[in-house]
Amino acid sequence: STEADVWDALIGVDSDASGQNVKLVYNNTFVPATPYDQGTCEYWNREHLWSRSLGVGSTGKDNTDIHHLRPCDCNVNSARSNLYFGACGTGVPAAECTSPAHREAAIDTEKDSKSFLPPADHRGDIARAILYMDLRYDGDDANSLDLVVSDCPKTVPNGAGIGYLSQLLQWHLEDPPDAEEIQRNGEVCADWQGNRNPFVDYPELASTYHGGSRPLLGDGLGYDCTVSPPPSPPTGPGVCSDDNSRSCSSIDQCLC
Repeated sequence: STEADVWDALIGVDSDASGQNVKLVYNNTFVPATPYDQGTCEYWNREHLWSRSLGVGSTGKDNTDIHHLRPCDCNVNSARSNLYFGACGTGVPAAECTSPAHREAAIDTEKDSKSFLPPADHRGDIARAILYMDLRYDGDDANSLDLVVSDCPKTVPNGAGIGYLSQLLQWHLEDPPDAEEIQRNGEVCADWQGNRNPFVDYPELASTYHGGSRPLLGDGLGYDCTVSPPPSPPTGPGVCSDDNSRSCSSIDQCLC
């Protein structure tokens, strides 16, 4: 996608059945699709789930990749800023938590000075978008960096890390792809940029690539990244994404 058509793309893939309203990612509410924000913060704007200050530039394909862009309330977008995705108490003590994350955000959001917890029914979608960005952008594209999702994102070269991997993997399991997310994945591919998010089509890929989740060291103490993540938990059969009717026992068999 290009900068010029990103607004149209988001209206296309994140609108209700009428096409007149878009769903805001951190609010769980719909607002009119037009007008949209042009710098005044009066209307909805575009959220880069992988923040632009964490390795996504302003001129590369990653900046306009629809798989990680969402309509967002402008004020809640500012509240999230470039915080890592995770629950309160990950990088700083839980006593510093604010919930909801903003007065206009969904009630089950929260934030502290390190982490932002999105609404429960968007956590899996966000996790898969972040896992996709980590896989898709390895620094080979012009004007892009090697994006890395990590439990210790500060250690990622070039400031291109985001967290927290262990919690994102857990959200991925707890909030699996639903019909709405599967449809969005298909529309992004067919109508806008010609590629899919494989973690939506084949959720088992997440554990194949990343293993399981590390435990927190304690309240606000983060993760020990010198220790390898545990093996992934056992999962059930994958589901093919073309008609959502055929199951498969391995990735190789799930070629829809």
